[in-house]
Amino acid sequence: MSSSGNESSRSAYNDPDMKTFRVLLAMCAVLLGLALAQAPAAPTKSGVIIEIKGEIDENLRVIFQKQLEAAQKENRALIVLDIDTPGGRVDSAIAISDSILASTVPTVAVVKNAFSAGALLAMSAEQLAMIPGSEIGAALPITGSGQALEGAVGEKINSAVRTKFRSVAQTRGRNADAAEGMVNPNKVIPGLKEKGEILTLTAPDAVKYKIADFESKTIADAVRQAGFATLELKRLELTPSERIGAFFTQPIVAGLLLAVGIIGILIELFHPGIALPGIIGAVALAMYFLGGLLTGNGSSVAFVLLIAGLLLIVAEVVVIPGSTIVGLLGLGCVLASVYLQFGDQFGLVAGVAAIASGVGLGLALWLLPQSRVMNRLFLTTSLAGGSASGSSIPITSSGQSALLGSFGVAISDLRPAGVANIEGQRMDVVSDGEFINAGTNLEVIRVEGRRILVKRSS
Repeated sequence: MSSSGNESSRSAYNDPDMKTFRVLLAMCAVLLGLALAQAPAAPTKSGVIIEIKGEIDENLRVIFQKQLEAAQKENRALIVLDIDTPGGRVDSAIAISDSILASTVPTVAVVKNAFSAGALLAMSAEQLAMIPGSEIGAALPITGSGQALEGAVGEKINSAVRTKFRSVAQTRGRNADAAEGMVNPNKVIPGLKEKGEILTLTAPDAVKYKIADFESKTIADAVRQAGFATLELKRLELTPSERIGAFFTQPIVAGLLLAVGIIGILIELFHPGIALPGIIGAVALAMYFLGGLLTGNGSSVAFVLLIAGLLLIVAEVVVIPGSTIVGLLGLGCVLASVYLQFGDQFGLVAGVAAIASGVGLGLALWLLPQSRVMNRLFLTTSLAGGSASGSSIPITSSGQSALLGSFGVAISDLRPAGVANIEGQRMDVVSDGEFINAGTNLEVIRVEGRRILVKRSS
């Protein structure tokens, strides 16, 4: 009886239909496992606070979008935008706005101040809360120097921004006319805005005119009113590298770093062997570009253009003086580099760099020849019948330099500038374009003020 039962069980187990059933069952189990693995995770019981503070620029855009993407991947229950900004770049603000509108996680903006481009970001959130004493608006596009955009190009930009403000307001069910009034001085809103004005709203008015949804005393209060009272909130902090990068890329800081870099490199190129100015210049330029790299907004093209521009400017002054076109091309490369790195903040960065470079070079020309440590950087010309401290260029009674036709030896490599011993005096010299090794015999072929031009002695 028992033997018969076992045989019956084995027969059923080996039945072809049963084998097919088992295969199908295994396949279903595998498919179910894959489906569960790829299914979106349930929202977590916590939300995140992302700060939008300070000037809106490309670095803030890159950092914000990384934080937003991380919150979406973690499937957070809520994203709170802590907004306190005077505005900034229009293109960066539009990119951030589009990211907020496309967010798969609910968003609540809590406004302390949202001027200019910041107003666009605030209105992009699903819900908008105003802190008492806060304001929103004043979004007329302006240049980096604070001037209103004019002409055909200005109207083109203004039209695009006006449309964007209306579009975002309509998408979120806000007052589109009031939103446009923040940008368009010609927009008339009876009882709220006259022609020629730019609309800025206080917290109560923002709620009254349906730009904001409600007022809240704190972020926690805003979250509660938004319907997420039980959530725990985590504030996303910038990493140390992002903080450093954000500091280096502030327009004024970047302009100063660029100026120090240019001055240091030029001094080193004209007076090789001193080292310290070149080291300071190289470090400053490294910090200038490090800011963008640390925030994920660096440009290798901008770096190449800057180096190429500096080399062309040096070539104009030292190798082929008087050509003009080479120097202008070098200046163009430097300006293009700054524009690629900073966009519509180009004017401020370039202006700071130009002013700081001019002041720095002026101070160098005035101070360095009077310094005992650095007086070998510059030659001090003595007039006929007079003398001056430091190396002097003797002048004949006819007004010609007594060094013309003199011979000497290169103390350092001339690349093309360097140091030579001319008639027993240590002097800064420049070759006629050729790189000359230290120890080579030289002949003075021209003296132009403080500039002594030499060539290999035959």
